[in-house]
Amino acid sequence: MFLNKILRVFQNLLFPVYSKSYFLRNIDWLIFANLLLVIFSSTFAPSDNIAYFAIFGIILTVVKLLAKPGEKCFMSTGDKFLLLYFLVVLISVAGSSLLYL
Repeated sequence: MFLNKILRVFQNLLFPVYSKSYFLRNIDWLIFANLLLVIFSSTFAPSDNIAYFAIFGIILTVVKLLAKPGEKCFMSTGDKFLLLYFLVVLISVAGSSLLYL
């Protein structure tokens, strides 16, 4: 897969940084803590704050894919159908006045 080749190049470039960084070696725990923060804050926080936490989790996941050696991007059949569903939703809302929401 083309994406995995790109990830491998970035992982090779960032390996010296990963091997010395305490933050990057424990990024899985940070993603897990952020996920818990999103779940618990969804009960009382405004939608904007929940979205900020979720976007931060996405950024952490991308950093993990780029920096952690051996990480690969794999999509199962269920993941592909879910991605297709979100793309259909995005296309259906693209011409609507509700796009911001």
